[in-house]
Amino acid sequence: MSFMEESRVQPRRSGRQKALPAYLQDYDLEDDADQHEACGQVNKGDTVVVIDDDTSDAEGEEEPAEGIASEEPRAPPVVAAPEPELVVPIDEELPIQDCTADLQINPAFAQCHSLSDFFEFFIPNDILQLIVEQTNLYAQQQAGPTKPRFEPTCIAEIKAFIGLNFIMELKWQPRLRDYWSTDPTRVDPFIANVIPRNRFFKLLYYFHLSDNAGWYFDDPDRDRFYKFRPLYDLMLDRCRAGLTPGRDLAVDELMIGFHGRQAMRQWMPKKPTPRGFKVWVCALPSLPYTVSFELYKGTRLTPEAEKPVDTIVLRLTEGLQGQWRRVIFDQYFTMTSLATQLLERQTYSIGAMVAGRAHDVMPHLPHGGFHRGDSIQYRTDGLTYTLWKDKKPRMWLSTGTPVLPRPTVKRWAEDGHARIDVPCPQPIRDYQLLMGGVDHVCQMRGYYEPSRRSRKWYMRLVWYLLYMAVLNAWSVYRITHPGQMVLLDFYRELALELIGDYCSVKRGVYIMTPVEHMHRIESGERMRHCVNPDCRKRTRAYCPECNRGMCRACMIPAHQSLLLRGQILCRTGPPE
Repeated sequence: MSFMEESRVQPRRSGRQKALPAYLQDYDLEDDADQHEACGQVNKGDTVVVIDDDTSDAEGEEEPAEGIASEEPRAPPVVAAPEPELVVPIDEELPIQDCTADLQINPAFAQCHSLSDFFEFFIPNDILQLIVEQTNLYAQQQAGPTKPRFEPTCIAEIKAFIGLNFIMELKWQPRLRDYWSTDPTRVDPFIANVIPRNRFFKLLYYFHLSDNAGWYFDDPDRDRFYKFRPLYDLMLDRCRAGLTPGRDLAVDELMIGFHGRQAMRQWMPKKPTPRGFKVWVCALPSLPYTVSFELYKGTRLTPEAEKPVDTIVLRLTEGLQGQWRRVIFDQYFTMTSLATQLLERQTYSIGAMVAGRAHDVMPHLPHGGFHRGDSIQYRTDGLTYTLWKDKKPRMWLSTGTPVLPRPTVKRWAEDGHARIDVPCPQPIRDYQLLMGGVDHVCQMRGYYEPSRRSRKWYMRLVWYLLYMAVLNAWSVYRITHPGQMVLLDFYRELALELIGDYCSVKRGVYIMTPVEHMHRIESGERMRHCVNPDCRKRTRAYCPECNRGMCRACMIPAHQSLLLRGQILCRTGPPE
């Protein structure tokens, strides 16, 4: 049977049939599959059935084709569009332009010799110097008789502060103060030796990126991103400059968890993180590299010109159009107007589509006789609509993707005991392989992103941007050094390089030493605080071996427990 011959579709299988989706329930379904309205090709597994279409008449009136019932199906309620001219033959492919863009990294990465060099491309010393200046300025603005004195910070200390926050995600503690605890089972000597506890909390409190004097809370037209605008703009520019993507790009949204009060907070109950800030992201399908991003302000705060959904994809791919790249997005973005605009800008697209948006092809959807693995393609104005049934029928809209060859995907058989090959159209197969780029970024974020709780709402976004720099730096490092370092090792080594030799502890360091001697109580000349965190009394009693004050009530049980563990927490350096 040739491709252009008219053929009858096999009758519907016997047995109980599942309910059709909502967009097909408005049709008058009949068991005889000859009532398929023409305009498309139906693929029955390995068999290709082509249904002819006669959409024009010399006298301007439509007549039912031979073999098709004269009774027309009821039109779905969402259709109110003129009938398009559809291309039927499956062997007629539209010309597809080759992508003229290749994956290239910025030449500046050739001068990077350490992991911190890759990170500093996205977070250079200029932004660190700005953080130092604004942190010191905010500390001066907050100075008062009840506030403790704040020593001005520097770039080395800010780097160590960021590195310690990265290390803390690898060595998680239920409380932040536990890293400096006097309990040997909770203390982390490495962290405690870099920055003292009180200094760390001061840096966390005064950390700032912009001057509060330029922030007017009562101004309705104020910049919502003012608190972190320098870092936001810098990361957006560095992400676009760090890497030139290849052919494929993935566009989707991700959530940054936040439960405080903020006008930009969103509620998406179907997301793993339902409450927080929403970010539109354009990422690579193969690497967790963020090419472009945009923080969603909410419906009330977004300008009218930026509210249409299709403008989001156009803004994210700005500067990447005109080279016949291919953008993959989900059904939230997929619409005929967006695919047409991208095609006019020499950019292809693939997206899952809500059937109610396919006004052009809704009158031509099949009526029955549609089983697992069957598909039908429609084409109009260079746009290809693909209806494919896996467990239920789904619609896709694509441009620049060939219809043939037709691959197969593995699915479980109906009895659930074996996996079978199910025919799948090429646009849908490409969508399934490439759509997970932003999901890959979300997966990597869930591993080691700092999630420090704070009353300052913008700190969640600051840590998100800093961790984005880590992921982008690791992605570029994997391109230049393939297969040499996983994210965990890169994250740890980067944190150690940021900390370097910095140490601001002035009263000695914490070390874990074996107990090789018995401890005794002596009376000192000055009062000391008891080392027991649950006591903290002032006493003259101390242990000369530990060089720590400890009252007699706490001395014996504490030393007995430490002797049983075989180690003691000591502090070296000058006496207290």
